[in-house]
Amino acid sequence: MSLSRTLTIRHNAGIHARPAGKIVRLMRTFDATVTLFFNDKSASTHSVLEMMLLGIQGGDAVMMTATGNDEKAALDALTQLIEDSFQGHL
Repeated sequence: MSLSRTLTIRHNAGIHARPAGKIVRLMRTFDATVTLFFNDKSASTHSVLEMMLLGIQGGDAVMMTATGNDEKAALDALTQLIEDSFQGHL
């Protein structure tokens, strides 16, 4: 089973190197596989480069899916990180 959620990126610069690095560090703490989807492309949240190549900008809607033992906790944590515009985490 998997969970999915769609969020709008609030950070004006979108997902560039620093936010992608924060996502990677956060997702390493969970036993779940989380994938971002944008414009018919996907990226693992364990790869800074893959996320950067999606070209996500501020205001873009991104779908996230999670599968694994703590999929809900992983999605909740990623949601919080995005809603906080990547501030104050890791």
